[in-house]
Amino acid sequence: MTCSCLPSDHHSPLLRSATNATLSSTEIQFSPQCAQLWLETHHQVTVQCTFLLMRFPFENVRCVLELKLQDGQLWDLQNLNVTVPTFNHLSYLITHAGYEPHDSVLTVALLFRRQYSGYVVTTFIPILLLVTIAFLTFFFHRDDFTNRVMVTLSVLIVLASLFSQTAANLPQTSYVKCIDLVFLFAIFLISLVIVCHVFLSLVDRHTAHAVIKVSPGVPNKPHRWFRSMTLGNRAALAVCCCAVITGVPTIVIQCHD
Repeated sequence: MTCSCLPSDHHSPLLRSATNATLSSTEIQFSPQCAQLWLETHHQVTVQCTFLLMRFPFENVRCVLELKLQDGQLWDLQNLNVTVPTFNHLSYLITHAGYEPHDSVLTVALLFRRQYSGYVVTTFIPILLLVTIAFLTFFFHRDDFTNRVMVTLSVLIVLASLFSQTAANLPQTSYVKCIDLVFLFAIFLISLVIVCHVFLSLVDRHTAHAVIKVSPGVPNKPHRWFRSMTLGNRAALAVCCCAVITGVPTIVIQCHD
């Protein structure tokens, strides 16, 4: 028996009796004019995506999913809407980069953006501070070789410990990541500072003591912090600054997405 939409005067006794007779049957068929049925299902699937971590922790990974309907069903293009929930507590911020339906196959692209603010605070800022402390040793007195080398070596040991601790918590890869390049560059800069200190000490050993003439009655003028540095310290600081200017753009290009 087929159920059809009742007219506006369906409250009449005759129509009520007909309707009761219809509902009392064991099987009722609804026509499209009577009702609209919705079917909602939830599925959990596991998909494997390849993550390239060369720009870690600044990488963006694009993952493509293909959802296929069975039994020849087609996607409803008019009512199709793809949304991805936002989870701020995860390592990645997941957003959908678009979808493309084709007959029974729906292709969805997901974009994984790593939230790197934690690495900036716990890794990159300490590296910057350690390199700055190593550069400040050029402003020590040139005869104070012991303190200059001890401070620089202490900074190098702290940086090596930070590198070892950070590398133990990173995903293992066969290629060099961006964060590895930053650590290696910082270790190279501090090692260059130590080499400069040793070179200046060797120069002092093979250089005769200069004779300083002091005119009586002429007061010593105060020098600025940069003018108070010796020529060797200026040259060594210039070499380290040139290394920074050369290396930083290279790392930025390597880590840029």
